[in-house]
Amino acid sequence: MNLLVSRSPVLLGIAFGLLLATPKPLPAENLDQIVDRASHAQDSLGNVILKTKLTISPSSGTPRENRVEFRLRRDGEVVQSWIGVMEPASLKGMQFVRNRMSASDDRLLLYIPATKQVRQIPAAAREKKFLNSDFSIADLQIRPSDLGQRKIVEETDRHWVVAARPSSPSMYEWILFTIDKKDFTVLRVCFYQAGHKMIKDLLVRSFDTVADTRLATQIEMKDLTSGSRTVLEVTNFQTNVADADLPARTFTAEFMREQK
Repeated sequence: MNLLVSRSPVLLGIAFGLLLATPKPLPAENLDQIVDRASHAQDSLGNVILKTKLTISPSSGTPRENRVEFRLRRDGEVVQSWIGVMEPASLKGMQFVRNRMSASDDRLLLYIPATKQVRQIPAAAREKKFLNSDFSIADLQIRPSDLGQRKIVEETDRHWVVAARPSSPSMYEWILFTIDKKDFTVLRVCFYQAGHKMIKDLLVRSFDTVADTRLATQIEMKDLTSGSRTVLEVTNFQTNVADADLPARTFTAEFMREQK
């Protein structure tokens, strides 16, 4: 069943953690430092607003597009995200809010315009398809520092591959992050089920540069089981948005209800 869409028709936080890459190179002397730099690389961009195009290509049939806006506000370890669907018309007005106050206090809300209701999405539902794409909400939120057991499984002169095991119940047994050595950018994420079977493959295909920070502007997710793929493309972005222009009220149920 598709997540949060009543019929069959994505940085939260890749989207923000993966959409946004890294500050200037810093030395990483051990695994914990590598994971921390990769997980917090986007912090230098401050508050962010992204407009994106989500192109979903099934294994057979016609590709379809969604237009989605992301707003992200950071205050130390507190990360708040708002996602609004702009197109197609059938989904316009659908909104999501994530308030990550800490690793143990992470809430996700959904607003459905047809019913004008706000409800909380349980943790177990975050791995279902998001807007019928190949991303799930969990995929968009993923950060290596939030996962449990971690180890380096490959190292070259250009990158590390860090394997991380989810610490809470998950459809994934291991998640592998390819991290660029020169600036700690996450370049690729591979998702494995039990038996070491890779089922999804996320690849950052292009970047833009904001000051000394790389910003991922095109991310492809492939579902290796179904043969479908989804491309998330950033069409417009603002970084270091002032708090006054992205107030904390944006990330509330009341704000979602007021949007037209």
